[in-house]
Amino acid sequence: MAKPGASDIDMAGAAKVVNLPSPSASGDAATKGYVDGQVATRAPAGAEYLVGAAHGELSAERVVTDTPTVAWDLATAGQAKANVPDNAVTNAKLRDSAGLSVIGRSSISSGDPDDIVAAENTVLARATGTLGFMQVVTAHLTDAVVTLAKLAAEVLVRMFTSQSKRDAVEALESGGVVAANKVPTAAIQDGAVTAAKEDARLRYRTFVLVVPGDPAVGAGASVGLINKFGSVTIVAVESTCRVAPSSGTYTYDLNKNGTTVYTTQANRPTRTSADGTGRKAHTLPDVTSMTWDDVLTVDVDGVGAGISDFTLHVVVRLD
Repeated sequence: MAKPGASDIDMAGAAKVVNLPSPSASGDAATKGYVDGQVATRAPAGAEYLVGAAHGELSAERVVTDTPTVAWDLATAGQAKANVPDNAVTNAKLRDSAGLSVIGRSSISSGDPDDIVAAENTVLARATGTLGFMQVVTAHLTDAVVTLAKLAAEVLVRMFTSQSKRDAVEALESGGVVAANKVPTAAIQDGAVTAAKEDARLRYRTFVLVVPGDPAVGAGASVGLINKFGSVTIVAVESTCRVAPSSGTYTYDLNKNGTTVYTTQANRPTRTSADGTGRKAHTLPDVTSMTWDDVLTVDVDGVGAGISDFTLHVVVRLD
């Protein structure tokens, strides 16, 4: 046999190369059995593979392609990661929801979202650790949030004592509507609007007592006023008159149920010519509390000359 590489080896006839070891280098010869074994364990070229790019030895591969909802990450060897891009999940892809509901977590713990279903005339709010649709309660309202404009006309009517003022307020009812984007009356729980939630200005009332003409000592207002506002506190006493005194000092006393509220008599309301006819603030009385059905009256304790139609304004605050 000739030395390999020196000349061709003629293997014609029955001669064979036998006892050939398994190859270890790329130039080594290999037996048929070795080659058949390698081919049998190789993946088929026609199988459907997911690949990052097309390959010439494959005939049915599937090349992964980014879409608006899937982004492929092939940076890690041996891995193909399908990621969902930000804002890629549309409402249609999210899930079906119950009618008239929002998606959220109703309890204070973390976990799967719920369908929070709205009932009629309710608002979405948190109360006692639960998120849901409910009527508005006192805790939902910040102090002084309910203004005069938001009160129903019938509530305003009860705030005034004269029929003319009632008539004026009742006239609002014909055009009084709740805007579509505001909380309807039915959504506010009965008793939810407390005094603390009202505009502070709504808590004040004024009793007006008039002493007509130029009175003599002992004269009084033509009528007394009955407190129908419940528990109130006198917070201001002021007066005006139609004609100012020409001389001297007029002294008036304010009485509750026939007894002066000015225990300190030196503090009683007075008017002189220097006061003119405009508003004059007086010292608060010693007794300022009033309850239901208390009667306020005013009488004249001292006179000068020339005054006409003294009017005493007693401002009270609802307690």
